[in-house]
Amino acid sequence: PGKKKAAPRKRRRTRRPDRRGVVGVFLATACFGILLGFGWAWWSGWATTARAEFAAWTVAQSVANGLVIRKIEIEGHVETHQKTILDTLGMQAGDPILFLDPAQTQAALEALPWVRTAAVERHLPDRIHLRLTEREPLALWQSNGKLALIDVEGVVIQRGKLARFRTLPVVIGPTAPKKAQALFATLGREPELAARVATATLIGLRRWNLRLKNGVEIYLPEEGLATAWA
Repeated sequence: PGKKKAAPRKRRRTRRPDRRGVVGVFLATACFGILLGFGWAWWSGWATTARAEFAAWTVAQSVANGLVIRKIEIEGHVETHQKTILDTLGMQAGDPILFLDPAQTQAALEALPWVRTAAVERHLPDRIHLRLTEREPLALWQSNGKLALIDVEGVVIQRGKLARFRTLPVVIGPTAPKKAQALFATLGREPELAARVATATLIGLRRWNLRLKNGVEIYLPEEGLATAWA
């Protein structure tokens, strides 16, 4: 009696581990391991080799199942030789049809001088269809004393072997090809007179001087061209 009772001791709370932190560390470690694995695969060349082997296996399976080229159809070519088209295609009968890259083949065909647009279709199991739209010759363009054949869009089609196009009118001037289509559309409203035009020279990037086949010269105005021509 007379002694004070000791104050009860406070219990210390034990901290529970933060699960979110543990999960975060685990995910970070896993991601690092995956990236390290991909890096090793790329550095060692394993991924490239595996992809090549898989591609070869896929092609072999496609050939075994009859996915080979047996027919190549070409539509819409007149000026472009068939051999040129097939050489550009780079494939022939018996090749795996899955080797064909339609987008790449389209770009290669449209790079040919006479081809304006090309459509490449792969019809499984064994047929390729090519549909071409060729350029339409409009005139001869004289530049630096040399002639070139241009189409309605002002694109140069070819510079040599122009003998069979000598009946076309000649346009003269650095930017004449781009403006020639609009000019000849207006001249075409009077077809009999338009057929007599030999040359058309763009003056000052603004207006045209025409020379007829009989030597008569016509100075067209900058404004009111259609009325003046009529």
